[in-house]
Amino acid sequence: MAANRVIGSFLRSPFAFLMLLDAAILVFSITASNYIRFAPQIALEHLIEHVVGVAWPKVMVFALVLLVSFTAMGLYQRHLREGITGIILRVLVGMVLGGVALILIFYLFPQLYMGRGVFIIAMIFVFVLICILRVIYYRVVDQSALKRRVLILGVGEHAASIERSLRRKSDYRGFEILGYIQMEEGKESVGRDKILHPDIGLVAF
Repeated sequence: MAANRVIGSFLRSPFAFLMLLDAAILVFSITASNYIRFAPQIALEHLIEHVVGVAWPKVMVFALVLLVSFTAMGLYQRHLREGITGIILRVLVGMVLGGVALILIFYLFPQLYMGRGVFIIAMIFVFVLICILRVIYYRVVDQSALKRRVLILGVGEHAASIERSLRRKSDYRGFEILGYIQMEEGKESVGRDKILHPDIGLVAF
């Protein structure tokens, strides 16, 4: 049940949408690389038929392996502490790991081999497009409209320690702390201007 809640929460997050965009880029990249490599010999409609009808296992393996590599590099975490440079480095390392895994798969399962030229062109496409997507995406996700709105219950030392642990702008990526709600009388360790009194009910927030 706990695993289902975690998966459900992820699927409702902006990062699930990011993963879908990455998957689309991966499929596009391998298809475009086939077109660039074989366009002089094969008409576009026949190439698409080949990719969809014959080569789809190669496309799926390529996309899945790189998605797993990106996931292992933490690219779909709710927030990353690095700036865009650190994220691009994660993409690069993920591609290196995924590339090594794909080469091993090609060796073990020769029927999945896609050709050196197609593979190199596809990886170049992936790196460029994934990096462009990350730059655009993290500019958009920093907007409040796409952030999760968080209320912290309590105004004591534990509540204050949450704020102290979030020191960088990147720590707030994907969510926004609206304020603190006092649950019982006691010492207030957060600023009074951050304490909310939701007389209208929590749903309004």
